[in-house]
Formats: sequence, C-alpha cells, structure tokens
Amino acid sequence: MFSDIEVKAEERVGIVTHDGDVVELINVSNDRVKGFSVSGEDLMTWFASGQAKSSWHTHDGKSANLSADDYQGFLNWPEMDHYIISHSAIHRYYTVNGAVLEDISSRQVR
Repeated sequence: MFSDIEVKAEERVGIVTHDGDVVELINVSNDRVKGFSVSGEDLMTWFASGQAKSSWHTHDGKSANLSADDYQGFLNWPEMDHYIISHSAIHRYYTVNGAVLEDISSRQVR
C-alpha cells in the first residue's frame, strides 16, 4: 500500500481512504524535519468527515516506532489505524481503551 511513499528529510503525512487510496496531505508544521501538522482544512475534509480510514506519516533517520507526540496524536483519532513509515519498516498502530498499541503481526520490512 505504501510502496510509492519515499522517506525524505522532511516528514510526510497523509491518509488512506475507505477505498484504499493513499493521499498525501501538506505538512504545515513549522519544523517539518522534526514533525508534522495537518491543516484545519484537511482535518475537516478528511478526518472529521470520516473519509479517512487510516493516517500515515514518515520518520526519516529513525525507526518506525512511535514518539510521545505520535502517541498523543493517535489518541485523537481512536477509530483509525495509524501507520509510521521509515526507511526500513512500516508499523501499524491502533487504539484500544485509551491506549495506543502496535500490531506486531502487520510489521513490514521495506
């Protein structure tokens, strides 16, 4: 699903629709090397409207393990799966009872 996503110095971010389309969104963070942020317009268009089935973002120069910021952000959208894509792996995270968990069985090597 994410084979065309290239990991770059700046973090990239996007969603996967219910039809399986991978859509890249504009990273509006003030420091795109260290993180990502999604515009209010994209939040309304994709997330709040329910069009996004999953979210994804890249980690350059580090693993696909989630950061503290990722953990807090994933809690905002507990109904969605969240993918972190690094140079070497793709990890899927999901939320259950207020905790973010990793689906170890879904780990992919790139």
